Amino acid sequence: MKAEEKKPLFLQYVDMISRGEWRGYVEELPAAAIASELSMLCHAALFSKNSVAAVDFLEAVQAKLVGAKTIPPELCGLLKKTMERADAVMNDGGWQKITEKPPEADLRPRFPVGAFPPVIEEYLDNVAKLSQVRREMVYPAALAALALCTQGKYKVEYPDATRYRQHLCLYIGIVADPSERKSPVFQRVILKPFYKWYNDVKGDYEAEKARYKAERKVLLKQLEAAEKGCASKEKAATAVDDITGLEAKLAEKKPPRNPYFLFDDTTPEALARCLLESGENGGIFSEEGDFMEILAGRYADKGKSQSPELVLKAYNAEPVRVNRVSSGELMLERPLLSMCLMLQPELYNRIVANKNLQGRGCIARFLFCVPERTAGTRKAINNDTFQLSGSEVYEEILRKFLEMDRPEEQAIPVLRFAKELCSESSDLGKHLQWLENTMQTGSSMEAQSPYAGKAGGKLVRIAGLLHLLWGYDQSAPISAETANRAVQIHQFFFGEKLKEMQTEENREEKLVQRITRAFVRHTLEKGLAYLPQRDFYMKVKGGDLNSMEQFRGILETLEERNVLQTVCTGNKKLVYASPFLYADL
Repeated sequence: MKAEEKKPLFLQYVDMISRGEWRGYVEELPAAAIASELSMLCHAALFSKNSVAAVDFLEAVQAKLVGAKTIPPELCGLLKKTMERADAVMNDGGWQKITEKPPEADLRPRFPVGAFPPVIEEYLDNVAKLSQVRREMVYPAALAALALCTQGKYKVEYPDATRYRQHLCLYIGIVADPSERKSPVFQRVILKPFYKWYNDVKGDYEAEKARYKAERKVLLKQLEAAEKGCASKEKAATAVDDITGLEAKLAEKKPPRNPYFLFDDTTPEALARCLLESGENGGIFSEEGDFMEILAGRYADKGKSQSPELVLKAYNAEPVRVNRVSSGELMLERPLLSMCLMLQPELYNRIVANKNLQGRGCIARFLFCVPERTAGTRKAINNDTFQLSGSEVYEEILRKFLEMDRPEEQAIPVLRFAKELCSESSDLGKHLQWLENTMQTGSSMEAQSPYAGKAGGKLVRIAGLLHLLWGYDQSAPISAETANRAVQIHQFFFGEKLKEMQTEENREEKLVQRITRAFVRHTLEKGLAYLPQRDFYMKVKGGDLNSMEQFRGILETLEERNVLQTVCTGNKKLVYASPFLYADL
């Protein structure tokens, strides 16, 4: 056989067998020489794209060695197993060609134009231009601010026969690098309107708090005097009634509601106390997102793991008991919470991958967005001028809702959709049905049903918020135009979810490709048609691959693509390589 210059001997054998050019080799070469190369020949036969030729070759080799009685006993088992494997491949119709994963176009969702009133939209667009950020960073923050100001003051009714009513709370996460100027947006869209209102009302609050403390002090002194005098004969007859009455007055005396209800770096236990002081109404609004990192287990190694129960229940004013280490149990009757967290990508990845937060449905309640980066494309000195006159209108709308009293639960005004929208045939009904259908087996959100299952509720909340933002109240139904705007906003966030899934798939695909390259390297370089699964795992583990379970999942993916096959042989699992892995075979 004439050796080819560039190919190693192993690949020369593969070519010889695949092309059916092995007969002269088997007939002319002494049996002892064939036996000395038997291991390499067996692996080469299994690399043949022509499974029929591989079986014929192995049968001829067996006949030659058996006839000459020169096959080493230790290689009998290898030849037998190789022939069994070659027969199995031939009977299955041979190796199928590798199926490549088609490339996907990058998703780039855009926040819809025209969803907010023109004067507010002009203001928010100019905030984005002035800060040189994407509008996808500004508008979700404004939506979260509106949810914070209106929560507990309105409900929205789901447009079907269930008439299920939800509060207008929203949990929004905006993901961006530290260089993406999150702080200027946070200041203008959230903090500035809130602090303007808070500075106007905190004086009255301080006066009410001082009066509350004084009245409580007087009652405590009266109670102390009543308790000291209860032993005298003159007061003994009325002492019980006096003490009971004073204790009742103390119990009735409630501290004034703290108007400050923006919290950031806190724990669920501390949040419960803050909510109690603010009338069970609050928001976690932060430029860093430390709160979610605490929930995700920042202090878990110190025995301080946090439960997300308060976050889950406060999404729709459900009662919750919070166990406090310092002072026992605390009961919240109808807590309400909205969130706007500006997260760095690393923290975001840890949060969405947290099994506890995922399993409890905490992550499914969030609307996340990842605006495109602007760092590196901005003007270092930006002297462009932008009119921010719309800020007065924006701030006045938020102030109007901030100044509203929170009614009792049964008295909360309910926003309802126009009658024609409460139908499967309406555009809103069709979109809600589409969301439901995405969870079907084989559909895009099958594996993300916790998120998709809550998507309709989030859409309805957004519609309620837009209804109020455009100047309507509970006396007018939510119109088709408003519902359509809500659908467009929800499609933006849903697109962001699909983008997140695509990013995760790309991350997984990179891992799959790494394992494939390693498989090629460890088989081709050593002239092996297969590797024991355990040995292969030990060669590639580490980095982004850290468990056998994860490794098996990758092997299943590669098997679906016909890159390899995993076969149980006794107590071992062998991973066989497809001959189509190598372009030059």
